Amino acid sequence: MISRRDFLKNAAWAGVPIMAGLNACETVNSPEDNSNWRDDFNIMTEAARFEASTIVTYNTILTSGILNDAPEALQADLNALLFKNHHNEHLESFNEAFAEKNFDLVDTAGVSPDPRWGDVADWRDAIILALNMEFEAARFYFSRMTDQLTTTFVRKRFANVFPVEMSHAVAFKFMLGEQPAINAGLFENFSIASKL
Repeated sequence: MISRRDFLKNAAWAGVPIMAGLNACETVNSPEDNSNWRDDFNIMTEAARFEASTIVTYNTILTSGILNDAPEALQADLNALLFKNHHNEHLESFNEAFAEKNFDLVDTAGVSPDPRWGDVADWRDAIILALNMEFEAARFYFSRMTDQLTTTFVRKRFANVFPVEMSHAVAFKFMLGEQPAINAGLFENFSIASKL
């Protein structure tokens, strides 16, 4: 039986989430003045808009009934509903932060589903679309958290969201039969095999 320590040491993907967590918790080098807050909150507004679009796309997928044709064992509709609710939670968290700083809130009013929805023909296409959206979100959170954000407050929020987005992507890869669903390329290169 492999010990937890050996597993983490040998797992090719273990470094990224750990690095992400460490990056999010480290002290920023520059003072958290108003310009830092404004820049970071502008990035968080971008994230909130992405969350709103994802919520609307999930709603569209769920109400279309297209996932009803997926194999029952995959529970695609239940997973899609759960993941949509996670995105609702992320948007609520961002809006709480915006309210504290008197920023405009972001909601789903007037938001359209992802344009790729027009290319979806069956349940597999719908899952591939969701997979790509989750993967793009994870890449966004990781890159902004490690390269652009300067306030600990926003970095911590992104660090909480990043692993959720990655877990959604991994779950969808599993549903599509892409094995192993977790591999070095997924985390190191942010590459996925499926394309819509």
